[in-house]
Amino acid sequence: MLMCHYPVSSDAGSVLCGAGDPLWAIKLSLMGYLCEISNPIMNWRWWLIQTLEKNRLDFAVVNVVLVSTFAARAVLLVYLLVFKFGLRIMEFIEMKQVFIFFIGMLGHFVILLLTLYWLKVLCRGAPKSWLVFTPPPNRKKDGGFTFGNDMGRNKSKTS
Repeated sequence: MLMCHYPVSSDAGSVLCGAGDPLWAIKLSLMGYLCEISNPIMNWRWWLIQTLEKNRLDFAVVNVVLVSTFAARAVLLVYLLVFKFGLRIMEFIEMKQVFIFFIGMLGHFVILLLTLYWLKVLCRGAPKSWLVFTPPPNRKKDGGFTFGNDMGRNKSKTS
């Protein structure tokens, strides 16, 4: 069933979401996926924060690359909102797909706001916090970690 419906539905969905231009919708999706480049770098940074005992060069490199990718992500989202969506509003109105247009704009705008928030959080204490590793104060001495401690909760209630 998937083999039959995917080719038809992917083209039909692209035509609907692209105001009659399926290639535009596919290109927009591909450009949007570029925003995901920062995710593996963010995971690498989290792992370094959890496992490092002292400052190392790779911590600084990962942080600089992470902030750079988040800044590029913000620029890309602004570009997509203004030049890829904003300039095509008349085509969506002509095709009577205003709802799809505004949902697409809203989705990109929300992701842009979240990106700007996290970029602000990453830039807090910069550039020293990017370049010099300081272990978190509540980390166990053996280098292990728990997800509860990451969120500010104690592992056990015993005292």
